[in-house]
Amino acid sequence: MRGTADRRHVRRALTPEEAEALLHAARTRPLKEATEARIHAGVTDKERERLTQLGEVRALVYAIALGTGLRAGEIRRLRWCDIDERRRVVHVPAASSKSRRDQSVPLAEVLLDQLVAAKPRTAKPTDPVIPAGMFPNTRTFHRDREAAGIEREDDTGRVIDFHGLRTSFISWLATQGVHPRVAQALARHASIETTMARYTDLALLDVQGTVERLPLPGAAPKAKKRGRPVSQPRSWDRRGERRTGT
Repeated sequence: MRGTADRRHVRRALTPEEAEALLHAARTRPLKEATEARIHAGVTDKERERLTQLGEVRALVYAIALGTGLRAGEIRRLRWCDIDERRRVVHVPAASSKSRRDQSVPLAEVLLDQLVAAKPRTAKPTDPVIPAGMFPNTRTFHRDREAAGIEREDDTGRVIDFHGLRTSFISWLATQGVHPRVAQALARHASIETTMARYTDLALLDVQGTVERLPLPGAAPKAKKRGRPVSQPRSWDRRGERRTGT
C-alpha cells in the first residue's frame, strides 16, 4: 500500500559538499588502503599506477551519475561513440535506456572535460567508457560513502545508495530553479509526477527563502547597503505592479 512504503527505498539527495567528498574518497581510497595495509612491503610503481587508475575510474562513474542522472546500467553500457564531444551530449541507445527509446542528455562542460581526459588514446569507438571489472559494485559504493563520512541513512530514515546519485542530479536541477518540465526531460521520465514526487529532495530547496522573496503587499524592501529598510514602504497596484509613489 502507498502508506506503508518501504523506507529503505526512500532516497535522499547528496549535498554538493557530500558529492565532492564522495568523489575524493573514491579517487584516493584504493591507493590509500593498499599503502596502509603494506606499511613494510610498500606499493610498487606498477601497483600504484593501477590503483590510481582504479580510483579515477570510480570517481568518473560517480561524476557521470551526478552530472547526467544516468542509471547504473546505462553507465555500464556507455561506449565512447555515445559521447558526442562536438554537440556536448551523451547518447543513450534504446538497448541501454529503461524506456527502450533512443535518448540523449546534455553534458556540462566540466564533465565533458573529465570524459575527454579519461579517454585512452588507443580507445576504439565501441569500447566501454568504464573498463570491464572497474565499475563499483554496491559494496564498493558504500565503502566509498563511508570513507567520505556520509551516513547511509538520515534521521528521517531516508537512505543514500548509488541510485541516490540520480536523485541528487534531479534535485540539484530544482535548486537551480529549473522548470519542472525541463527537469522531467533531463531525467527522461514519462511522468512529471515521478520527477517531482520521487526524485526531488525538498530538503535541498530553500523553501523559507522562496516565500521570503514573494512580493507580498506591505513588505518593506531592504536597503542595498547595510540591509536597512528604505524610507518609503513598498506597495502594489491591483495589477500586481509596484507603485513608485504618489
